[in-house]
Amino acid sequence: MIIERSMHPEWLSNSYLVGDESGGTGVIIDAGGPVAPLLDAADIERLTITHLLITHADGDHIDEAAIVIERFRPRVLAHEIEARRMSGVTGHLAHGDVVATGGLEITALFTPGHSPGHLSFLIGDCCFTADVL
Repeated sequence: MIIERSMHPEWLSNSYLVGDESGGTGVIIDAGGPVAPLLDAADIERLTITHLLITHADGDHIDEAAIVIERFRPRVLAHEIEARRMSGVTGHLAHGDVVATGGLEITALFTPGHSPGHLSFLIGDCCFTADVL
């Protein structure tokens, strides 16, 4: 599995690129920025980005979503509550929903608290939690 992280220096929030293998399939989790390093990594690894997965719709997690959407035209998935707070969402996820793409199997975990529709994403033995501890 390929995992690349980009952290916004002012907000200290993370965005991730997760791929199954070089030349394979990948997803981006959150797009608070800067996303340029993730786009570069996707190019280097020759990944087809199929999804942008949103943990929650606070600005520090979606500020550069339009860049990802313009570049890859991925499916943009978020919890229904969070989808109301942003544009560009193409589908909803609820607790236990599985996104299968390439060799990745991603389970959405409903983790409200920080935000009412917050999701975490479980991929293998890695859990991407954003602002949930």
